[in-house]
Amino acid sequence: MEPISAIALSLALGAGAAAGKAVVNELVKDSYAALKGLIKSRYPAVSVEQLEQAPNSKNRRAVVEEDLANSEAGKDRELVEAANRLIELVRTQAPGAAAAIGVDLKDVEAANLRLRDISASGAGATGVKARGVRVSGDIDISNVRASVKPDDPATGG
Repeated sequence: MEPISAIALSLALGAGAAAGKAVVNELVKDSYAALKGLIKSRYPAVSVEQLEQAPNSKNRRAVVEEDLANSEAGKDRELVEAANRLIELVRTQAPGAAAAIGVDLKDVEAANLRLRDISASGAGATGVKARGVRVSGDIDISNVRASVKPDDPATGG
């Protein structure tokens, strides 16, 4: 995953996990707080507050991505490592938070990949999840909607 996208995704996942009603592992909360602290101290022009209010908002994540790119945050090795660490922690410690982010791809090899108008809801809803994906050209993913009911036991809601 491209560094800026990884940072923005980790912020969305971390905000969703930390704000969720599920009991979240302290490691996830601490990792999210550390990532957010790095961004606030090194890239004050990047505002994560609106993303925290709506972690599943594609538009808010896009604004954060743009701000991160303009700040050249993708070149910050420590920040990228913190983002990847948080993504992994959310994946293993708070899978309900990760599930709400909509296509599950595994071991795909393609010249180009285009996914559009994806909608998922209910227990274990998954937006776009990819493992072992090798794309030599463009990746275009748009209009992904994933939601889990607030009272879904899979998310601890």
